[in-house]
Amino acid sequence: MWQLRELKNLAALAYAHVPFYKKIWQENDIHPLQIRTISDIQKFPITTKKIFRQVSFADLINDEASVNEYTWYHTSGSAGEPFRFPTARDDRFQYPNIFYKYRFLLWLGVTPRYLAESLKVVHITENPVSSVPGPTLPWQFVRTDPERALQRLAEYSPEIIEARPAVLFDVASTVRKLRRLKRPYFRFIYSYGEMLTPELRGFIEDTFGGGELYDLYGLAEVGGVGVECREHNGFHLNEESFVVEIVDDNGYALQPGNFGRVIVTPPPSRHYIMPFIRYDTGDTGMIMPDPCPCGLFARRLVVQGRGGGIFSIKGKKYYHGELRFALGKLSSLMYRYQLVKISDEKAELRIVPTAEYTQNSARHLQRIFEEGFGFEPEIKVLDTIPVAKNEKMQIIVDQSRDTLGIHGSSYFEGG
Repeated sequence: MWQLRELKNLAALAYAHVPFYKKIWQENDIHPLQIRTISDIQKFPITTKKIFRQVSFADLINDEASVNEYTWYHTSGSAGEPFRFPTARDDRFQYPNIFYKYRFLLWLGVTPRYLAESLKVVHITENPVSSVPGPTLPWQFVRTDPERALQRLAEYSPEIIEARPAVLFDVASTVRKLRRLKRPYFRFIYSYGEMLTPELRGFIEDTFGGGELYDLYGLAEVGGVGVECREHNGFHLNEESFVVEIVDDNGYALQPGNFGRVIVTPPPSRHYIMPFIRYDTGDTGMIMPDPCPCGLFARRLVVQGRGGGIFSIKGKKYYHGELRFALGKLSSLMYRYQLVKISDEKAELRIVPTAEYTQNSARHLQRIFEEGFGFEPEIKVLDTIPVAKNEKMQIIVDQSRDTLGIHGSSYFEGG
């Protein structure tokens, strides 16, 4: 079994060449030879960003790797926890990542050779110096000169346009200003890195001529964990390589159909520099109990989002997950939203409304917050909400700490 072989190889590598893992496993009387089945991974301790930050990099890195074999990467920190880690710089790992990202095309009949050699993708990014392979289009270019930017897209004729949902929304909002006949059509649209609501999906697909949007679940630290199939109902896990678990707050495994912490163990191929074994993603998710109508055997993961972090107002504290869950239930009224702390007593809910939003919706939103959380945010209806420098939509922002009142920061305490 490929998955079990990969897991055994990863554990053996970590024990022999990564001091951190050898130390904590010996302390817990654990040895890689104890892995005989996939479920044996549950004997090993869960790791987190917090734990890794407390360990020197020398103890986290494979002692056989030279400094020329890896480069340093930073996560966005959109969940309040920026994280720096080493990753292999070898180009030979590009192709496995392509198959993880775009394997929905394989399920639709595209050949692996075409995927590796001929697929035309354009990445729209806020970062003018992007590390992603293939052509990139700066979002600032789309914003300032949309007609020329769309001309560039037409000249390249990509099969896939790719960006974070927040950026895709901004691009779609710009394109909507053009007559429908002048709008670009993309066969596929690809999103990653943020929660995607049904309303936002529909808005983006309709704008780009009905092109089909596929969403990916992954993390910068470990890569693509799962991607949607044509049913668009959960992420089919890359189970030939990744081990994905759902556990409760005490680390015990949960059965499919129950929400819990999402724990991932990626394959050793790209992660031989710094292995991630039983890594807590910080996300809350569930393995769907029923088989997918598409016929694929790989399990499906549903993700609710980050559960950590605390929002403080009027002397009370609320978990970010509570607020996000409440906002998610109201997604039919909002394409995008952002809860902003203005002061210790005042908050704003900034929204980009859907067609269902009416004059009574503002009061409805305020009443839900008053009844559920004890405060009423001021509702501000906007045409757009700017993305952060990391290209992500910051759902919760604290501007009370910003003395200039200009740049809010992602607001988390602990978590």
